[in-house]
Amino acid sequence: MFYSAHERFDRDDGDRWVDYLRWLGRGDLRRVVTLDGMLCPPVVTIEDEDAWDFAVQEDFMLDFFTDLPFVLEHAARFPRAMVLASIRNPSAEQVTDFTHPEFDFAGFDLLDIQCCASPLLDCGGYPEIFLPEELSPGTGLLRDLARANEIRDRLYRLEPYDFHADCNVWAIWVYAGSTPPVARDNGTGVVDPSTST
Repeated sequence: MFYSAHERFDRDDGDRWVDYLRWLGRGDLRRVVTLDGMLCPPVVTIEDEDAWDFAVQEDFMLDFFTDLPFVLEHAARFPRAMVLASIRNPSAEQVTDFTHPEFDFAGFDLLDIQCCASPLLDCGGYPEIFLPEELSPGTGLLRDLARANEIRDRLYRLEPYDFHADCNVWAIWVYAGSTPPVARDNGTGVVDPSTST
């Protein structure tokens, strides 16, 4: 499980939101929940204090973290931040098994392998492969894992030279807790999640 924090993108973004909905062709979206850093830039990054201790140390993954209290603590500085939990290329069982009471399931996104952009939401569209009407009006994501996997596979097969078509499926949950916990140093210099309130 990975955790990250991103700027919200919704009706409160005014003209930018209106222009985006017109471009996407979906005037009924209420918000977009995505790991796409161009639509929803990360607000907790590797530059944050102590971030390296919790960063996912893989190529293109340095804005993803393994410690929820760390992400919540740093995201609290940003009033329009949304904290996300995500699983890359999940199985149906992994999706079902994640039952954290403070997270709501948002849906399935596709993200290119460099974790830059979502082919579903930010790459100009692939009408021969999927249509904007398939996206949930509440999050802009797909609700069905089998369909997300099918789109990923067809993108790679039909658009082999398109950088954004080589992608992973991501299951995404949005943090809905009322009060972010405050992570405390346990005396070793490492944040202990069990001491969070």
